[in-house]
Amino acid sequence: MLRICTRTIIRRNALRHVRLLPTNRTLVSQIPSLHTFTEEEEMVRESVRRFAVDEVAPRVREMDEKELMAPEIIKGLFDQGLMGIETSTEFGGSEFSFTAAVIAIEELAKIDPAVSVMCDVHNTLVNTIFRVYGTREQQEKYLTQLAQSKIGSFCLSEPVSGSDAFALQTRAEKKSDHYVLNGSKMWITNSLEAEIFLVFATIDPSKGYKGITCFIVEKGMGIQVAKKEQKLGIRASSTCTLNFDDVKVPIENVIGGEGNGYKVAIQILNEGRIGIAGQMVGLAQGAFDKAVPYTLQRKQFGRAVGEFQGMQFQQAEAAVQIEAARLLTYNAARRKEEGKDFVKEAAMAKYYSSIVAQRVSGAAIEWAGGVGFTRETGIEKFWRDSKIFNKTSTPSEPQISFEVKDVLIEGNKIIKVEESIQAPADAVIIDARNHIVSPGFIDTHRHLWQAGMRAIVKPKPIADQTLMEYMCSVRTVAQPLFTAEEMHWSQLVGACEAVVAGVTTVLDQAQGSQSPAHVERAIDATRLSGLRSIYAYFRHEIEPWNEWGKEHILEIGRKLREENQRITLGLGYDPITWESPEDIQKTLAIADEAGSHLTTVHFVNTHYARSFTETYKASGEAFNSNFVLSHFNHAVPEDWELVQKLGLGIACTPETELAMSHGQCALFNCAEKGVKAGLGIDTHIICSGDMFGQMRLALQSARSIRNARLFLGPNLDQPPPQALPRKLIHTAEHMLRFATLGGAETLNMADKIGSIDVGKLADIILISLSSPNMLGTSRDSESLVSAVVAYANVSDIKTVIIDGEVVKRDGELTKVKWSDVVEQFQIHHAKVETKIKEASLNIDWEEAFEALRESWFITTERIAP
Repeated sequence: MLRICTRTIIRRNALRHVRLLPTNRTLVSQIPSLHTFTEEEEMVRESVRRFAVDEVAPRVREMDEKELMAPEIIKGLFDQGLMGIETSTEFGGSEFSFTAAVIAIEELAKIDPAVSVMCDVHNTLVNTIFRVYGTREQQEKYLTQLAQSKIGSFCLSEPVSGSDAFALQTRAEKKSDHYVLNGSKMWITNSLEAEIFLVFATIDPSKGYKGITCFIVEKGMGIQVAKKEQKLGIRASSTCTLNFDDVKVPIENVIGGEGNGYKVAIQILNEGRIGIAGQMVGLAQGAFDKAVPYTLQRKQFGRAVGEFQGMQFQQAEAAVQIEAARLLTYNAARRKEEGKDFVKEAAMAKYYSSIVAQRVSGAAIEWAGGVGFTRETGIEKFWRDSKIFNKTSTPSEPQISFEVKDVLIEGNKIIKVEESIQAPADAVIIDARNHIVSPGFIDTHRHLWQAGMRAIVKPKPIADQTLMEYMCSVRTVAQPLFTAEEMHWSQLVGACEAVVAGVTTVLDQAQGSQSPAHVERAIDATRLSGLRSIYAYFRHEIEPWNEWGKEHILEIGRKLREENQRITLGLGYDPITWESPEDIQKTLAIADEAGSHLTTVHFVNTHYARSFTETYKASGEAFNSNFVLSHFNHAVPEDWELVQKLGLGIACTPETELAMSHGQCALFNCAEKGVKAGLGIDTHIICSGDMFGQMRLALQSARSIRNARLFLGPNLDQPPPQALPRKLIHTAEHMLRFATLGGAETLNMADKIGSIDVGKLADIILISLSSPNMLGTSRDSESLVSAVVAYANVSDIKTVIIDGEVVKRDGELTKVKWSDVVEQFQIHHAKVETKIKEASLNIDWEEAFEALRESWFITTERIAP
């Protein structure tokens, strides 16, 4: 969750206070663990596990390929009592706890998430509505059928509204003794097999959500099951469109009361998120359980793959993540049972579990190697099934909320986000009234060292160069001329520019890694600025990696690990797009040994000779979820599918991409396809160096493209339809998320940064609401989001906190004396400028351009005047 708060409290040198309790107090050893289940719940687990293994497992592949739930499985679910888990025995149910229902959902998902979905929706949504809101007559009539023989379906989503219950178009017109329903529902689970439907429709659109009502509709009343979706995953679970054409529903089939449908839906969806979390935990565990034994059978270099320490690290991390997701899920379930508020806990469980499910299932494919990519093992099915969890109930991305709360920081972490925190005596108080307290911006692609090349590169102004011209002038001519000391001051200015603009974490594509001294002085500069950085040690076009490069990256990795501070090691590796698989594996092995946890690669589809899919195959399938691809404009469907499968992140830099002819920014393509994506500056000698400009340009560019398509139509040979948008689908909230939490996800750091939440690192910025451009902003969430994206600029960022340390206060940097930096930079910049001007006189720019064009396999016909 992204939060706006009111006060930031930093506690210095805090001690942990310990108080011994009198002996009459409850001992810790008497308090049950979070994994304590009742005997009845353990019985449910064992029973469902046997059913899943014995009955479901043999049919999983056939059901997936036929995209149909086997009748034997449906019968088995009823026979096992799994379709009325919480339903009273009075109505033919099992009358177990809600936790028992989650256990059953998890156990089924370990074998087949599609079967788990059927059980989950039927129990946590349909049955629960009848139990909580149904009249005695409705319960007697329908709960018995639902527990013993008939599938239920929950019908909320529509073609234009999704889960936004305010926008329902399905109408219910009241007659004397019945209602008449007209409209359509889309993405409805269990719709092919269901006989009892809970349908949400509006009886009076003028009343907004107060006009929404829930109806019990039997299939025989005239529901038309239309298009069945052909899905990527959970294929055996039916998902169809439903049409209602003058469907008559008796007045007594209103459930929950007329006009209370919205209340019913929101209440039940909160509970349903826990069921979804159970599905995801089971899915992740199922993928893990299938892949790990295989790694102990598969041998490479005379040893089982699972015996390699690198593999064990990955599997240990996955096991921890699964267990954390499981604890979140069952904690939410217990709170629900105890009658405590569980909305936040349910949302957290669903959100985190969705991340874990996709991460672990994707990793499981990689652990199994080539076999994991085939259907033989069934591992790839778990990954396909995991993608649905970004689309169900609510988006897995938490909505941005603006709360009037204080933030307490201890050391480098956020330890409290609450109202009216009592500040410790030793705390430093930062008054954030009239400020937005936001997560720091996360820049997923930047070349910090390039600050020293503004406006001095020839043959034309740098801001007017295409990508190919930039490659000739900057990379070929200017970059090699920098000494290590000149690199240091250029890097420091670039890092300070980022901090001033509210960037708290950067993926630094360090193309200036041209000698050990260059690397060390660049890292020193970043350290001085206080910026959090992944220093992507750049692997240049050297065949193979030269000895100083190999030994030095190992040494740098060791030093950074010992420091255990804000700078960590990554790898910049553009040569992966053309090197041999043998050299690629050698390079990645060295980087892995050095402790690199992220590899970044420029991939400009419009300029590269091979598609990403072709590059992936040629590399020996070297890409994995620890890779970030920069740009990725105009990718083909096959490439997107592969990126999804591998779990790659995409770094989008709208301003440079538009300026240098990369093509349309891929941000919203990523959002639509469920691919991790973040914003970046790229080369800040071509464009502005702040995220405000990137957010605005990306947003308005996406809107412009959509508007043009609506107005002009797809066929330019025909008269344009001149259609106008009813509403904007690309929003300011999208952009703020890309600049913060989206960036954290792209860098695989969402568990550490990207939002203001307890336990995360304290990377926070304060944006003034008192400047001329921000004054008058309403204090509701939507207005504040719009203000950050549409109105704010760098001068509004008054305070920047990175890792719990204030690095900018009242608009001024605190880690360096800026006047001293300016003085040293100008001295070294003058030397660089002189060298570049002299070198430029001896360059045949046309010849350099042609050499680059040929090396990129771009024909002359493709070069426009």
